[in-house]
Amino acid sequence: MLGSKSQMVSLTSSALEKLNHLNDQYFSASGIETVLKVEAGKPYRKVLEYAASIDPSVILIGDNDQFIHDEKILGSTNTHIITHSGLSLIHI
Repeated sequence: MLGSKSQMVSLTSSALEKLNHLNDQYFSASGIETVLKVEAGKPYRKVLEYAASIDPSVILIGDNDQFIHDEKILGSTNTHIITHSGLSLIHI
């Protein structure tokens, strides 16, 4: 559990910095429009709320590459987004 508001601000700033770095590395030169956000709450809810507000055609989301007995297992966040978004999901 986070101990203070300043810790939350620091973690949020660090997460956004990492997102910006990944965006620069993978998307900036491609011409793909990206939106970077860091929010508190259940990740799948935040993704679905934001998607509803912008009406995207596709949601692109990564994961932690979990495998059980050599089979890819989707985590609960990706499963919620796939089943509740009504949109295409590109899984990387």
